[in-house]
Amino acid sequence: MAHLLRDFRGKVDLVYVDPPFGSNARYGSYIHPKGRPVYPLLFTFGETRFVDVWSRDEYLQFMYERLILIRELLSEKGSLFVHCDRCSQHLLRCLLCMPSENPLFTGFEVHSVPSGQEDSQPEGDVDVAIADGRLVIRGFCPEKLIRKLNVGHDFFDDWRHLADSVYVDWHYDGKVFRPSVADLPAGDALVKGGYSVPEDAGVIRIRIVDVLSEAFDVGAQA
Repeated sequence: MAHLLRDFRGKVDLVYVDPPFGSNARYGSYIHPKGRPVYPLLFTFGETRFVDVWSRDEYLQFMYERLILIRELLSEKGSLFVHCDRCSQHLLRCLLCMPSENPLFTGFEVHSVPSGQEDSQPEGDVDVAIADGRLVIRGFCPEKLIRKLNVGHDFFDDWRHLADSVYVDWHYDGKVFRPSVADLPAGDALVKGGYSVPEDAGVIRIRIVDVLSEAFDVGAQA
């Protein structure tokens, strides 16, 4: 959202958010590599995907920092819908209505708004090439996922079985990743893996997200 402020401050008419509920619980899910429908149980494993455990102060700070960014993005006629449950709805109602003239209001500090810098790269390899006006991903090997599946590196004949989505920024400025390509296939379909390079492309940044939701970034030059 911090990245959107430059171009969309005061221009957004509708925002819907489904944030953590502050439920103090851990949630798991079962996932499997894409395009492997024949023996899904063989490749399926349990993974803790989301930890919703907070102190009250941490949760309120987390939500406040994002709500004020949303407020900056909303237009004068804009609406915000916050998805929540009984765990923290009373607290969120207070955040969404904290008039400054209230003498009991002590305020919050904003200290961790995302800067746009990418996090450290997870362990793995991405092989890309540009030829004949096409960006082609030739290989992708997320080491953590391979270890969890307990299979060899050559087990999958197509790297796309391990990829959930692919994003490409054709004009990466070295700070903020703004993808103009978002390859998010539905269901068990595979990502395309090849994309037409626009004529005005400059520094290219590719992000592959695996089925564990880990993101791998690699750069290229048009």
